[in-house]
Amino acid sequence: PSVHEKARQVHTPLPKKTTIVKKTRTPEEIRERNITWLLNIGVIFLLIGGLFVATSNWESMTSFMKSGSIAIVALLFYGIAFLTKKVLKIEKTAFAFSVLGSLFLPIFILSLGWFGLLGSYLSITGEGRYLLGMLGSILPVIVYYLFAKSLASRLFVWFTFVSVSLGMAFLLASFNLEIDFFYLGMMIFNAITIIVYHQLKNKKSIQLFTKEFIPFVQVNLVLSTLFMLFLFDNKVVYSFNLLLTAIIYLSMMYVSGRKEYHFIFSIMIVYGAYQLIEHSFLDYF
Repeated sequence: PSVHEKARQVHTPLPKKTTIVKKTRTPEEIRERNITWLLNIGVIFLLIGGLFVATSNWESMTSFMKSGSIAIVALLFYGIAFLTKKVLKIEKTAFAFSVLGSLFLPIFILSLGWFGLLGSYLSITGEGRYLLGMLGSILPVIVYYLFAKSLASRLFVWFTFVSVSLGMAFLLASFNLEIDFFYLGMMIFNAITIIVYHQLKNKKSIQLFTKEFIPFVQVNLVLSTLFMLFLFDNKVVYSFNLLLTAIIYLSMMYVSGRKEYHFIFSIMIVYGAYQLIEHSFLDYF
């Protein structure tokens, strides 16, 4: 046979001995297995909790037991978050459980007032109900701040800012002010926070918070302005609120570097001046 024919001949290789190789899991596969087991455990917990709520008589529990149950749920979420992070090494799942536990903190404080465990004054229907709201907003700030620092989480930074803002709103409401003076206090609060930010924006220790302050104060200022524009009683005080808001928007132009704020400043200063002149002694002039 020729050389080309020899090259085309197919040689069947001898069968090799098959050896059983034990499969080793990659780190990603181990993570997925841990996540699956954790989700299964979570489903079992939810089923047990739903079964307990469905078959038990909630009304037969004392007020202390009801609030205690809510506190136990928060502690349970924190415990699962710690276990997930330290043992199972699943960062995102641990973060999710930390968020769930943190959201239960204001609910726990609210339940104390709802069931009257803090006395008739600090109850939902008592005279100190706004102070109760302030406590429910301010006390979790410590936990939110610590989580924001330890986890470097933007979400917990926003939790901190929102809680402080709500706490100030409840504090102003506790003085039973008229609606115009309430919004005047909120605008002064916004102005003070902007001044504090301007003084502390270069500190590296709180850089995580200063980065998120500008978006937060923009949202807070816009919402406060919208509520203030439609909810007012005294038009003279209302005009001062508008002028103060215009000044705050002017400062925001320098703080945030966005020149678009001068449009809102111009509208607010003209509208505030109109309200002041139209409803005060300046109208005679």
